[in-house]
Amino acid sequence: MEYHFTNKHLEQLYTTGSNKKYRLPDNVVFEFVELVLVIDAAVDINDFWKLPALKFEKLRGYRSRYSFRITRKYRLEADIEWKNDQHTIGIVGIDELSSHYQ
Repeated sequence: MEYHFTNKHLEQLYTTGSNKKYRLPDNVVFEFVELVLVIDAAVDINDFWKLPALKFEKLRGYRSRYSFRITRKYRLEADIEWKNDQHTIGIVGIDELSSHYQ
């Protein structure tokens, strides 16, 4: 699926491996980069559901916001702009990396 960064700090983290806002352990940065590659390689949303380790889920209270698990502690939040009526193919807007699972 296509993706873009709606958060310039995450884009910098992805391209350079570091960012002042996101001071993360190396393993979390590595897993974040790997997750972006998985998003890029996905054909449709079903590819995310097929990988249980991602814990891909729709966030309650939002129309098109989803989360991907990076590690036990961190998750990536993204908005998906759907390109078809079945809501299976879209553009993933990578928005936030949070430590929701503390």
